Amino acid sequence: MLKIFKFVYKYRAFFTFLVLQIVALVFIFNNSIIHSSGFFNSSNRTIASISSFSSAMKDYFLLGSVNDQLAAENAFLREKITNQNFQSGSVIRLDEKENIRFNQRMSYRTAKVVNNSVNRFTNFITIGLGSKDGIAVGMGVIGPDGVVGKVKAASSNFATVTSLLHTDMYLSAILENSETLCSINWPGIDSKYGQALHLPKHVKIEIGEQVLTSGFSGVYPRGIPVGVVEDVDAASESNFQEVKIRYSTEFRSLSYVYVIENFLLEERNSLEAPIN
Repeated sequence: MLKIFKFVYKYRAFFTFLVLQIVALVFIFNNSIIHSSGFFNSSNRTIASISSFSSAMKDYFLLGSVNDQLAAENAFLREKITNQNFQSGSVIRLDEKENIRFNQRMSYRTAKVVNNSVNRFTNFITIGLGSKDGIAVGMGVIGPDGVVGKVKAASSNFATVTSLLHTDMYLSAILENSETLCSINWPGIDSKYGQALHLPKHVKIEIGEQVLTSGFSGVYPRGIPVGVVEDVDAASESNFQEVKIRYSTEFRSLSYVYVIENFLLEERNSLEAPIN
């Protein structure tokens, strides 16, 4: 306490000036409309700036929970749209009533991506859902923009997904305009581009045309985006065209995915097994 008194006494002239200055300012702002208005406008701007900054920081730290909520809502809306289409008899992308009935038997689970590789020939994604959440081997995985891959293995709390960026991964797809069947594969070069295989030369293919899931495998509903046609080369000696596609999914920035369960896939597989 004695040190405080000594400090105040030592700088008494400064503190006296500071007190008198504050008193003078109070008198000025109380008796002058111009000065008072200017002071309060300035203080309001300062307070508004501080509040804006505080709000921005709060929003930033809440982004994780907001993303969780949005992803869950997206999964719910996917199922709701499917149910509504089934009840109304309308179509999702392609005019096939059996596709609507097929989609009705699928559910979507939201999963957070906890690990992701894009620079290898055999890339995998790890998600934060496992067998205790109902995830099983063979389930299809899509993202907000299109197909991502297929579940390869599952533990209690996690699952690995074979990405479309895997040279051994083949996906059954169709061209949107002609509904011509093709197979999608990654050549192992650029994570943005894949190739559409087995498209005969007589098939007309347009640049920018959508490539969609065929639904034949039962893993994905029909009509999920896979990519768009980027380039077509029909000059090769093969009977098929070389078609380059740009994937709909941006694999380098995946945060959330949706795992698809087809409730009737096991029944279908057991029926087709003797034939295959």
